[in-house]
Amino acid sequence: MNKVVNWGHWVVAAFFAAWGLGYLLSAIVGFPILFRRHPNDVTYYVVSDAFFWIVPLLCARGIFKWHSWARTLSIVLSLVFAVAMAVLLFMDFRSGVKASFYFAPTIMTAIAWSVLIWFYLPAVRAEYLRRSQSA
Repeated sequence: MNKVVNWGHWVVAAFFAAWGLGYLLSAIVGFPILFRRHPNDVTYYVVSDAFFWIVPLLCARGIFKWHSWARTLSIVLSLVFAVAMAVLLFMDFRSGVKASFYFAPTIMTAIAWSVLIWFYLPAVRAEYLRRSQSA
């Protein structure tokens, strides 16, 4: 197996795991504030926020196990993230923010598009097809 495919598989799975764990951690840390501000709507906020950490964690596990459904879901999630980061970067450029603030959105945009491009590499597609075929 190609090193780009093998090592990229670990890097992309780690990216989605970090994404999901980051949202999970922010949900856990924000729970006391949520409970004080919206005591009657806690279930709604917990369930709606769960989408933001469950889906990336599922993608990370699926990519780690080479599941074909994870590739499709991860492509959709990566595309949404890449477009959102590109829009954020564009809005930062247009708003006249100091150049020192461009660093984080620029890096996040590059990472998002790199992950998306990795899924479309011919060797990666071939590996997912090879693993999805039954023996």
